[in-house]
Amino acid sequence: MANERSAVVLASGRLVQWREGGAAHVDFDARWVLRREESKGDVAGFFHTHPPGVPGMSDRDRRTMQAWAQCFGRDLLCAIRCRSATRAWLCGKDGARREVASVILKGRSLQWTP
Repeated sequence: MANERSAVVLASGRLVQWREGGAAHVDFDARWVLRREESKGDVAGFFHTHPPGVPGMSDRDRRTMQAWAQCFGRDLLCAIRCRSATRAWLCGKDGARREVASVILKGRSLQWTP
């Protein structure tokens, strides 16, 4: 089974800070994310894969995104690649999430339409 991979999504759509995790878990470099947001203010959210094919957000994904949105004080993007499809949600600090209308993964960049 493949391992999960993750990246930070910048406002430009660029995916940076790629990391590899385990079969059902991957971490982000939280210190890097906070430094980037404090210095550039351009962290739009997070991307990761679900190699087994789960097409939606897990409970862990929902809790993690709510915590990040609370930390940043704004909605953040959670994009998940599952087999041949990519889905994304805007996640709020109150735990609300709304699936975005369109998301396209091209190499190391992501395009989305709310």
